[in-house]
Parts: sequence; structure tokens; C-alpha cells
Amino acid sequence: MTTETGDKILFESQLLTTRAAREKFLADIPALAEKMNLMPALDRYEFRLVLDEAITNAMEHGNLWDPTKLVLVTIRGAQGRELLVTIKDQGFGFNTANVPEELNRENKTSHRGRGIYIMRKFCRVSWNSIGNEITLGIPLKKD
Repeated sequence: MTTETGDKILFESQLLTTRAAREKFLADIPALAEKMNLMPALDRYEFRLVLDEAITNAMEHGNLWDPTKLVLVTIRGAQGRELLVTIKDQGFGFNTANVPEELNRENKTSHRGRGIYIMRKFCRVSWNSIGNEITLGIPLKKD
């Protein structure tokens, strides 16, 4: 199976919108990446952190923790430079133009409002036009 850009889909999974499904996926994904010989330049903690932030946002803000809705996770390679992880929820999306480039002062110590900022610190981030799908361009280790 290939995507519209020709990047081969390496892995695809549908997660129920539950904390248990999210945790199982996050526990399994580092070993899967290693098995596919696609080692991110991030360490295991950073890799898990960016995926956790993106999946949690999809479940919480997109699917509103509705356990009947799914989150689709697709992993592709991009000419050996980066791992492309796309996470799509079944929500209505949001206006991604309203996402600030930097974290505002009041959110620096809050448990909320830091997810996108964290993702941007470790990888390239883009959304589809609706705002219900995020793609993380995670750099791969160089040989």
C-alpha cells in the first residue's frame, strides 16, 4: 500500500479512543520501529512523548474521549530522512492557523496547552486543511 506521495505505508493501526488502547500502542511502538529498522533520532522517551501528545490530543479534543470513535495511526518513511507519523481522529477538526508558534507565558507551567509546543520542539508538525489529522516528521538516525 502506498500514499498519494509515493511513501510506502509501513504500519497502520486503528485505536479505540480509550486510555488503555493509547497506553498499549505507546508501549508497543518503540519495539515496532526497531523491528522495522527505523530508529528515530529522538530517544525512546522523546519518541513516546511526541506520539503520546498527538494521540492524546486526537482522543481528547478530536474524539472527546468517545470510546466508539477511532484514531487512525499511519507510519510511513520519507526517502530515509524521517519517519512520518500521521494521526487522524473522527472529530470536526480545528483552525490550525490559531495555533501560536511559541508557548505563551501562562501555559509554561500548566498541564494543558503544551502538547503542540512539545511536538514542535522534537519534530516537524503539519495538519490537514480540516485540522483533524496531524503529521509528525520525526528525524531518523543517520548511519
